[in-house]
Formats: sequence, C-alpha cells, structure tokens
Amino acid sequence: MGLRAGFHVRLTFTSVSEIIATTSGERRRTLLGVCRQLLSSGDCIGPQNDLLTKLIVRFEESPAPFDWTTVSVRLARGRGRNRPSGELQRGPLGGSVAELVTQLQTGGAFWTLAANLYSRVARKPADDSTIRRFAAECPPFYALMIALCAAQYERCVRPPRVSPSLRAGRNDTFVSVCLPYCHQFVTNDPGQLQCFKEVVSIGGLDVTVRSYQEFRDSFFVTAAPST
Repeated sequence: MGLRAGFHVRLTFTSVSEIIATTSGERRRTLLGVCRQLLSSGDCIGPQNDLLTKLIVRFEESPAPFDWTTVSVRLARGRGRNRPSGELQRGPLGGSVAELVTQLQTGGAFWTLAANLYSRVARKPADDSTIRRFAAECPPFYALMIALCAAQYERCVRPPRVSPSLRAGRNDTFVSVCLPYCHQFVTNDPGQLQCFKEVVSIGGLDVTVRSYQEFRDSFFVTAAPST
C-alpha cells in the first residue's frame, strides 16, 4: 500500500470515533479494516482533551523553556474527560480571522479564555504571564486558541453568503490541537479545511492542510507524452 510506504499515518481520535458510530455494520467493518491497515505503519492521536491535559500537566512540571514535542500523543486506553469549553467575549470584531485574533488578544478576551481552559486542568493557579508563556511555547494550545477565534469569526463576524465558510463542528474545531503534530493534515470536511488553513497561516505552523481529494489526486502519475 503506497500510503503506508510513503507516510507515517496519524489518525485522530475523532475520526475513529466517527467510524465506530457508523450505523451500517458492513461499512463500519470495512472502515475499521482500513484503519487497521493504516495503523500498521502509524498511530492514533488520543482525544484532544486528553492531549491538552498532558500538555498542561507537563508544562507545570517542566523547567522553561517547555518542550511540547516530548509529550506522547498516542491514544491511551480509557475514556477521556469532557472537552473544555468557553466563549470569547463579543464586541467590535475584525474583518478577518487574523484581525479578530489581534483584537481579542489586545482586548483580553483571548487570554481570558486561554486562562479558563488552562485552569480546568492545572494543579495550581497561573498568572497572566504564565498563560501567555504557555501559549507561546506550546503550538498545539495556540492552534486551538486560533481555531476558537475562527469559530467566533464564522458565527458572529463573517458576512452571510460570503465564501469560504469556516464552519467546522465543535469536535472538528478541537482537533486543531493535533495540527502541530502533523506534516500534512488531510480532511474531507470543507469547513474544517478552510478553518485549519486560517489556523496554520495565523499560527505560522509548519503543516500543510489539504483536502482529501487533493491528497488523493497527488498519488496519480501523469503519463509522459509519446514522442
């Protein structure tokens, strides 16, 4: 299988959960068979809330600077906790996701939500400088924060009937925490695709976000013209 030969495949916990929830037993068995083939040369990233918990706990325990790449992302047995949640404050908002991120950071709503997410896991209180350092030293957390801003932009700012839509589902939005752990992120969801492209661009992440069709087409070889 060419995909396994050329790539280390990483499935997200959300993708596997959606397969398990497939109502057709035959299709579910087929998809799980494909997963087993892919995972023979790859791994599965655990639930996003578990990954976020690991990152925050390790950050508290580690001396500065924090090395987020040492945190294991592999799926562990057992169910994760409920995902952390929170809302960004509303107010005069920017005309793009990047402008909105800047305004929310300046106004403080960005850091209020960041502190809320952090405090749900942290074992000890953290001041504003600690929250900002965690965001700066932990790209997965910063990617999640930008994705939440993109969700706010999509629902409150983007003019109706103006493309592209950034509307990713709640679970799909939280998958953004996995982006820094990938070289290529492939999705078949148009809203998640556009949302994550914004996240990668604003966050300066070294990952390419591609549609499933684009990724699939990259495996086709065009025959050289005959002479």
